Amino acid sequence: MSGGGGWLTACGAAGSGATSPGGINHQINIDRVRSEPAWARLCGVAPLPASSGMTARRRLDRGGRRQADAALCRAVIVRVQHHEPTRACAARRAADGKTEAEIVRCLERLVAREIWALLRPLRTITMAT
Repeated sequence: MSGGGGWLTACGAAGSGATSPGGINHQINIDRVRSEPAWARLCGVAPLPASSGMTARRRLDRGGRRQADAALCRAVIVRVQHHEPTRACAARRAADGKTEAEIVRCLERLVAREIWALLRPLRTITMAT
């Protein structure tokens, strides 16, 4: 199932061709991912503390699938250019004093959450309580 729209298109999350990652849909078994934070870590957008002294900040996890992270990065770039709610969110973060890299990090995590919400109904594993 490589090529074509990829997993974003299959989930209905693709708004343009720039967000379709191509062949990564067969590499990620969504049934093995049990939570949204685990999904973020798999995609490489889980925040990790990177504070030093009086500076409190976070950075992205360097692990995860590079293809998924690249797809999220492309989706964020396209959304900042063409999606008004994303532009407004980026403007709010900039007004808070965040750098461009921090804004992109926040938006990537936001897109990962939206994709997880779309993928949850596709999972076949029932969660043990």
